[in-house]
Amino acid sequence: MFFITTGRIIKFAFQNIFRNLWLFLVTLTIIILSLFSINILIGINGLSQSVIDNITENLDVSIYFKPQTPQEVIDISKSKISQISYVREVEYISPDQALEFFKQKHKDDPLIQESLKELEENPLGAILVARADSLDNFKKLVEEIKKIDFGGFIDELEFQDNELIIDKLNSITDKFTLVITIVSIVFIIISVLVVFNTIRLGIYSHQEEISIMRLVGASSAYIRMPFIVEGIIYALFSLIIFWVIFFAFLYWFDGVFAGFLDSSIFVPSKYYFDNFLRIFWQELFLLLVVNITSAVVATRKYTQI
Repeated sequence: MFFITTGRIIKFAFQNIFRNLWLFLVTLTIIILSLFSINILIGINGLSQSVIDNITENLDVSIYFKPQTPQEVIDISKSKISQISYVREVEYISPDQALEFFKQKHKDDPLIQESLKELEENPLGAILVARADSLDNFKKLVEEIKKIDFGGFIDELEFQDNELIIDKLNSITDKFTLVITIVSIVFIIISVLVVFNTIRLGIYSHQEEISIMRLVGASSAYIRMPFIVEGIIYALFSLIIFWVIFFAFLYWFDGVFAGFLDSSIFVPSKYYFDNFLRIFWQELFLLLVVNITSAVVATRKYTQI
């Protein structure tokens, strides 16, 4: 009996969809546009977080020691820096490594390369690179390192304050997020209204059948269920169609996006693929809640005939 009733409900829902096929397609289009704006918003948040994480990962303070600095002084300095609570790690770069890095950095400059060949000994000293445990603690780390007494063996203390860059990035992201959020809300409202009116139209076209159901003792739940199933069908079809189109778009967009940002920082298709299940189930839940609620509200009046 349960399977027969369920089959009738699903059949009734699909009959209603095929009777208003053009309206079904319009409704799917509106929901897909809503999903597109929502996922663009998700992507922007992922991009901004990836950029900030990358900047944070590369935030460091480089302590350049003078050539011929005793190794003991460097080891003691490293120990002191490591004890600072804001430090994530301290990397030691030997004079030979520093020279090799310098050569690689200026490999396209023939004048520097020729000058290096004329040198009889390594002009560079060792380097300690200290990295902060978080962006918020970077300035504190710089201040703590400045307080350390290096015994006059320091040649240079180098650090780049990326706070202004991050503030500007956050500002741009916030403004763009606000615009996309407003667009998403507008599309969601339109989606709710379209689903609501689509189901109401279906109910109106089935008024006579609903009246007959009432006369033979059908419950409000039984009368309402086909329209709820219709709302579920809208959610499933729109979400599946959207992700097929969206992934095709992303794989094309990867090539365009690579021209603006290093692929080691953010790849759109990879980000969505890695987070697909989480995003999919959250959006499915959202669509089901919206569509089922719309169906319940739309059928309230007509199930009281």
